[in-house]
Amino acid sequence: MQFVTDPAMWAVLNSPIRLEIAETLRCIAPCSVAELAEVLNRPADTLYRQLEQLEQAGFVRRVGFRKSGRHVEQLVDLTAGDFLVDFEQSPRPAAERAIVSTARSALKGALHAFEGAAAEGALKFGRSRTNTSLLYELSWLSPAQFEEVRGLLRRLKEILDAGKLERSGDLYLTVALATPVVRKHRPRRRGRPAPAAATPSPAPEPTARGDSRRPARNGRGST
Repeated sequence: MQFVTDPAMWAVLNSPIRLEIAETLRCIAPCSVAELAEVLNRPADTLYRQLEQLEQAGFVRRVGFRKSGRHVEQLVDLTAGDFLVDFEQSPRPAAERAIVSTARSALKGALHAFEGAAAEGALKFGRSRTNTSLLYELSWLSPAQFEEVRGLLRRLKEILDAGKLERSGDLYLTVALATPVVRKHRPRRRGRPAPAAATPSPAPEPTARGDSRRPARNGRGST
């Protein structure tokens, strides 16, 4: 496990293609660029520049050569089995940009894989058989409950890491994200000015006893 303390270095990993390369290397490395390209279903010549940037940032290293027929292939691997951020000493704006960029790249990669599976007719989502899962939940969590969620995510990661070693079954991409939700309070709109208070009408003059005439009602005349 390797901790990354520089947001600028972490940003190199945040490109969707480089994030995909790094995660694929976690599954099959050490490997050649040709093997990596086959798993990614990308032309090999499009990966060299990306691997160079990952190497300069300290995520990828060259680990030797392997003879393949008449050719000699160079092998590449990650510098650590996993990478975690530690931005406590970094400027907050740079750290926040790096984390947001990570989430954006991961979600974009997941959407790309999801759309690709759908285009190939590989998704199964019937009641009796399904091979995809989507969870979208809004909930209040106490600090203790959030730590419980993190524990479940760590357990999920253990299962996925074991799958990297076994390499059996189908290839899956899993992305998990939990974030606090902050609602911005919109300023209240100024209402229309209250209507001016009506001027009370003067009291009607008393009528003489026996006079049948009554004061006229508003809006209606009398004779």
